[in-house]
Amino acid sequence: MNTIGNRQKTIVHVAAAQLKLTRQVYEDILRIHGGVESSVDLKWPGYQKVMEHFKSLGFVKHHSASRLTPHASCQEAAGRPGFASPREKRMIQGLWAEISYTPRDKQDGSLRRFMSRLVGCSDLQFLSDIGAQKVIVALKAMKGQAKGTRRETRGKDALPKI
Repeated sequence: MNTIGNRQKTIVHVAAAQLKLTRQVYEDILRIHGGVESSVDLKWPGYQKVMEHFKSLGFVKHHSASRLTPHASCQEAAGRPGFASPREKRMIQGLWAEISYTPRDKQDGSLRRFMSRLVGCSDLQFLSDIGAQKVIVALKAMKGQAKGTRRETRGKDALPKI
């Protein structure tokens, strides 16, 4: 039978840390419930028994934001505090598609370069919520300027006459 992978070993170590187990108690749990001396030697049945015991001791498995992938559901991604929401990401992509002069197949790269210059982040997945707002405001201003609807803010007509 195959030994567990690195991800499962990490979960075992995180559980031990979360439960604040001493090294001796941790090794005893591995030996009694997993039948091994080290997590490196754990096989799937032993891993499951060890995890069941950790859960009985109060271990709660948390899903970290770093596990989110581009294929994660919108509900998962929306729960990432401090990052752009799926709605903001779609708005950025839509605005860029409207104002960009680059061919469709190269729009992703040009958007990345634009965002990198503007906010220092070239990937929508890692764009902060504040960065997303900056990009959206800039794209809306560019869109207004491209259509000629942007008001002139410089020159003699910039200030109203009193």
